[in-house]
Amino acid sequence: MNIITTNLRRIRHRLHSDSSKGFGIHSPFVFDFLTDVLNEEYQYYAYADIDAMSEDVARAKRLKLLYMMSNYYNSKRVLFVGDWDKEEHIFQKSLSIPIVKVDKIDADIDFTQYDFLLFDRNNFPLPDYSFTKDSIIVVDDLIYNSDNWENYINTKQNHIFMDFCSFGIIFARDSFQKYKFTF
Repeated sequence: MNIITTNLRRIRHRLHSDSSKGFGIHSPFVFDFLTDVLNEEYQYYAYADIDAMSEDVARAKRLKLLYMMSNYYNSKRVLFVGDWDKEEHIFQKSLSIPIVKVDKIDADIDFTQYDFLLFDRNNFPLPDYSFTKDSIIVVDDLIYNSDNWENYINTKQNHIFMDFCSFGIIFARDSFQKYKFTF
C-alpha cells in the first residue's frame, strides 16, 4: 500500500470519527469504556516502563491503552499472535496472569481459552473463528487489514467494533447489540 493511499484513508477516518469524549454515545458499555478507560487520567505504575520502551508517543499511548484495558476488564489469559514483542514484555513484567505468544495462527489454537487476544497485521483471523463470550480482541494495523476488518464486521453478531485507524478493538459479548464506532 502506498503512502498516498494510507494518508487518504487516515483523512477519511478522521472525517468520519465519532466523539472520543462520549457525546452522542448511547451504549452504556461504550460510554463506560470512553470515560473510564480511554480517557483515564490517572497514572498506572507500568507507565514509566511503557514510556521507556516506546520509540514514539503514539506507540506509548497504544501500549498504555492496552495495559489499562487488561487491568480494567480483569483479563485472566492473554494471547499474543504475531510480532508483539514490546507489548508482550510489558504484559509479562506488569501483570500476574498467564500470557501465551505464538508466531502465527494455527489450527491447534483454541481462541476460546483466552479473554484478551492481540493479532498483529499479518495474523488477523478469518471471520469464522470463534471467541469466548467475554473476549477482547485487538487487531493491529487496520489500514492494512481494512477489507478483512469490514468482512469481519459484516459477518459477526453481537460485537462492539472500535476503529482507531491504526488498530481496532472488538468486544465480543452475547449481550451486546452490534455497534461500530470510529475514533
